[in-house]
Amino acid sequence: YPEDGDSIWCVFDRDDNSNEVLLRAKQSAQKEGYHLAYSNPSFELWFLLHFVNQQTEVEDCQALICLLKQPNRIPDYEKNRDCFDVLKPLQATAIQRAKVRTEQIQNQGIEPISRQSNPLTTVWELVKYLSSKIWTASIWKYSKAPRLDTKSGLGALLISLVTDQPQPSSKNKTGAKPGSSKLQIFFFANVRQFVRLRQQII
Repeated sequence: YPEDGDSIWCVFDRDDNSNEVLLRAKQSAQKEGYHLAYSNPSFELWFLLHFVNQQTEVEDCQALICLLKQPNRIPDYEKNRDCFDVLKPLQATAIQRAKVRTEQIQNQGIEPISRQSNPLTTVWELVKYLSSKIWTASIWKYSKAPRLDTKSGLGALLISLVTDQPQPSSKNKTGAKPGSSKLQIFFFANVRQFVRLRQQII
């Protein structure tokens, strides 16, 4: 269970998981005190929402990638590509679209973390959380860059989000040292594999 001030996020896609498996993931998260950033059918939906307000069901990840590669989006998209510079100016729009869609699903009585929620992504909640922490770190002017354990494209995106700030100093405006907190994000390729990204603000 996370210590006070710490936060753990698990990022995963629908894939071939059944509703029973997805429900167990949600229940485990609630029990252990961590957050879920879920995408149905895949993480690429979060990228696509930067360009279009996708409301109709998408079959799978490959179908999303085809939509993402259309003109005026990311024609040369690959899973290991850093798309931050393209996506950053459109981030607020993507957050709003994803948030509204999540509310629509909930109002329809559909469980968001299920197969029936397609299309849906709650990655926007993680991005907003990261943005708020980045803003805090910027105001306090004291932060430590995250350590990346892989060259994953997803990790590269979040590294850009975290480090998109002026160079930090060791003290805040009052000369006091901020409290310590940790952020851990786990990217699950499947139930056995994950990519780990860690940010520590000392």
